[in-house]
Amino acid sequence: LFQDVVKNGKKSKYFNWFYIDGDKPDFKKRNYLTFANVGNMPKLNTSNPEVIKYFSDVTLYWADLGVDGFRLDVAFEVSYHFWNVIKSDLLKKHPDAFFIGEDWLTSEKRLDNYQWDSLMNYPFRYALGRYIKEDNKDSKWISERLSSLYVRYNNIYNHMMLNLLDSHDIERWYNVVNFDRDKYFLTFAILMFYPGVPMIYYGDEIFMEGWNDPFNRRGMEWDSKEFNGKDHQIFKQLLGLKKFDSIKTGDVRFGEENGVAFIRRFTNKESYTLYFYKGEKPLNFSVKSVIFSNNYENGEFQKTGFVMVKD
Repeated sequence: LFQDVVKNGKKSKYFNWFYIDGDKPDFKKRNYLTFANVGNMPKLNTSNPEVIKYFSDVTLYWADLGVDGFRLDVAFEVSYHFWNVIKSDLLKKHPDAFFIGEDWLTSEKRLDNYQWDSLMNYPFRYALGRYIKEDNKDSKWISERLSSLYVRYNNIYNHMMLNLLDSHDIERWYNVVNFDRDKYFLTFAILMFYPGVPMIYYGDEIFMEGWNDPFNRRGMEWDSKEFNGKDHQIFKQLLGLKKFDSIKTGDVRFGEENGVAFIRRFTNKESYTLYFYKGEKPLNFSVKSVIFSNNYENGEFQKTGFVMVKD
């Protein structure tokens, strides 16, 4: 489409699909708007009804083939009206279709104005990153921070939030925790207990390393010895926590007790609590009915670790 504009200028039927200053695009002068200031990614006018119709048809094409949902890349740079129309057109034919928007901040307006159903919860990731890396971010801080993030959205959106620790756009989480598996397990336990949909990036389960792009996008290590290791089994146990009804769909409470943070998930029939501690020194903390733990024995956190109990 853009090449047609390059060739025909204002005579092209796609001229108004882009933002062009002049009669035709000039790559050297860069007289057109782009994404991320990259010349070969001209910016579409997503307020143009013809552009909206084009992408609505594309979305319906894939939905008709059986695609259930869409992750919307850089969706915060697209006009509100664009998503309103596309979602409305899609739901008329596919009422269960699901939109996950990419936004690195908070997106209350995008969710509450009939545009997306969910979003990539980067603020959740930022909070856990600061908790793990900054010494002054203690149990009280993380419990208050997680609670603050939770109350930004209504309950429906919280349970559909796509929670993540790493992705193709950021350094791998194993690097973030400085290759400390105790901190790694702790944060994935929080990820499982936090309301919403946990996103596991390929290779997380075998502790793949990778700094920022392109090192975070290396191919999957299918022959990794980690698949046969005990730590891989711990990771699988963590993922299995989502089998508990209360952790899947229950209500939530955040808090702190005697230097230990906790997340409690509960329904009318069951309740489970995850207690977690960040530190290098042992800490006495007595609980009963232990279901699953790491670095917790005989009423004591030996160091950074967690313990899940049945209330």
